[in-house]
Amino acid sequence: MEIVIVILLLLIIAGLAFAWMKFRPGAPGSTRGVHNHADGIRGQRRSAVAAREDPMAEAVERHSMATDPHEAAEAELRLQAQANRVASDLHARQASALESEAHGTLGRGHTAPVNGYAQPAYGDGRPLHEDEQGRPVHEDGRQPAYTDENGRPVYEDDRPRY
Repeated sequence: MEIVIVILLLLIIAGLAFAWMKFRPGAPGSTRGVHNHADGIRGQRRSAVAAREDPMAEAVERHSMATDPHEAAEAELRLQAQANRVASDLHARQASALESEAHGTLGRGHTAPVNGYAQPAYGDGRPLHEDEQGRPVHEDGRQPAYTDENGRPVYEDDRPRY
């Protein structure tokens, strides 16, 4: 029994030694840590592919490659313009998603929510923010910062950040 344990331990140690020799960076036959780039600059090929696919990445790459002060300033302006376009696109997508949620047109195979998902309600259908006398019900005793265009309260920590 003891010989079996010793043999198993030797096999485990030999396996670990083989794995260390095979997978350490720079070992013969090891592919770990080695990248085949024609120009030798690590990651440049990936960044070039990403720049073709993403205009923001292209603007960042142009900005990082600029050496002349005037060229750097122009690249900075292009980068800011691209960032503004991306931000406005995100805001438009968010507004579109909120609008489609409110009207029950979610698209991509989704169905409209049951009984007005966009407006939270008690079980009897009263809005969550009105009590029996029609006064607003505040969450956790908080006062709303303002009401949105649908008359629902918006609290200070729930306001959208732009």
